[in-house]
Amino acid sequence: MGMRSLVLAIDFDGTIAIDRYPEVGRLKRQAKEYLDRLYDDGHRIIINSCRAGYGEDKMRQFLDAQGIRYHAINSNLPDRIAAYQNDCRKVGADLYIDDKGVFANRIITWPQIYAYITKMAATVPVILCIVGESGTGKTEIATYIEQEYGIPMLRSCTDRPPRSPDEDGHRFLTPAEFDTIDHKIAATEFGGYRYACRPEDLQARNTYVITEDGYENLLREADGRYRVVGIRVCRPAALRLVDPDRIARDRDRFVLPLISYQYVIDNVWTEVAPLYDCIDTLLVDLFHIDRHNTWREHQSTALIKV
Repeated sequence: MGMRSLVLAIDFDGTIAIDRYPEVGRLKRQAKEYLDRLYDDGHRIIINSCRAGYGEDKMRQFLDAQGIRYHAINSNLPDRIAAYQNDCRKVGADLYIDDKGVFANRIITWPQIYAYITKMAATVPVILCIVGESGTGKTEIATYIEQEYGIPMLRSCTDRPPRSPDEDGHRFLTPAEFDTIDHKIAATEFGGYRYACRPEDLQARNTYVITEDGYENLLREADGRYRVVGIRVCRPAALRLVDPDRIARDRDRFVLPLISYQYVIDNVWTEVAPLYDCIDTLLVDLFHIDRHNTWREHQSTALIKV
């Protein structure tokens, strides 16, 4: 998979130039070299500064005199305005580079900034596969991650009918429509119906409530196109508020040993707050900024048992 093109909102004072505000300081060492590389790599650069009016004019003149290329200054890109139907006050970007932001309180150089951006752009999508029996809290977990962290829930396509008019966990298709999906991801059959995800639905980070068979299929099919993180959710039968027939149905359908997953959550709580605390801990462990998107396949499996 090639490098993704990112929209970069890059601060001026203290990041591109030495901070001498309201004057314009000298260009920081290697800033132009690596800004040129980012531009040539296909990233789109927005100069994101608090400067306005005369101060912004001085900044623009400085950038142009240095030959620094950019796509916009203090404004959103036209395609993003069209996509979101909003020209918001905050500049929209995939990554914000600012000496008072993600790299605050650190000595950071432009080679490090470039390496960080390049690594982020080269990462393949991550799929957090949430596996468990009916009533263990899988959808609750995925919904919380989507609402709290903005990591979308993949809604698999299925040819089964919805269980209720407002069911939201899948894209419901006719069997003929399901057959037209090209390059199905995690195709599996469960309860007599077919399930699969479409490749175009993948974002940089995703959750996927999936069967054990689907999880195994994802692992087999990944082939460097995406990374799969297995999260096994367990819950005592007495706490699973679902029909007894569904509990009986699931009894022999989950046979993978727990070591097959990167994380295991024992959902033994009757309130959601402790579960959410557990998910927070898991996501910090997985996506901690100091090892952004670093895959830990050579480390021992991390089990969260709470």
